[in-house]
Amino acid sequence: MENIQNTPFTASKLLAYANLQIAAEALYGKLKDPAGNPSDLIANGEITGKIETHLTDGNKHSSKFTTTQAAEFVKDWTILSHLPSTSTGFSGTLFKNIHTGELVLSFRSTEFIEDQVRDSVVTNTSEIKEHGWAFGQISDMEEWFSSLKTAGLIPNGQKINVTGYSLGGHLATAFHILHSEQIEKTFTFNGAGVGSIGGDKVTTDEELYSYC
Repeated sequence: MENIQNTPFTASKLLAYANLQIAAEALYGKLKDPAGNPSDLIANGEITGKIETHLTDGNKHSSKFTTTQAAEFVKDWTILSHLPSTSTGFSGTLFKNIHTGELVLSFRSTEFIEDQVRDSVVTNTSEIKEHGWAFGQISDMEEWFSSLKTAGLIPNGQKINVTGYSLGGHLATAFHILHSEQIEKTFTFNGAGVGSIGGDKVTTDEELYSYC
């Protein structure tokens, strides 16, 4: 159920952001060591292999594309950067629209099976539930975002859109609070929400859209 009334977006536009989030859930590859070796999808800054294969595999569970959906997706979107699970379990993907140049930053949700300890036990239970914030993953998120700007993948002054589902929705909301000046729209799907700062409830502006 949408909690923002009179959204200016069409159903097809909203579906596009939902598809981007599903694409961000795919297990493109994981860091092979703490030094941060490239993922299976991206090596030395270049995409290797077919994105469609990763999309149809998805997260090896329910978040995956059909062959037709994957083929349609890559007609419009490419992946500029993907960060597999860090030491805290954080993962994010930077997408670019091939036709318009639109940039979308998407944060992955909880991996209940593959990364249950870091995502569910440490982040969701010990951090978000107890303190309201996923401190470790937010720190990794900020470091990654800074590296994307340093590399020129997100040019200075260019607005971006953001998506997140569940744990990723928590991260997207935190990102929106930290970087609202660089965000066009933020979309969260069944987001975990955030806590407070200094005892005051954190509020966000009308550019944050939540769906469940």
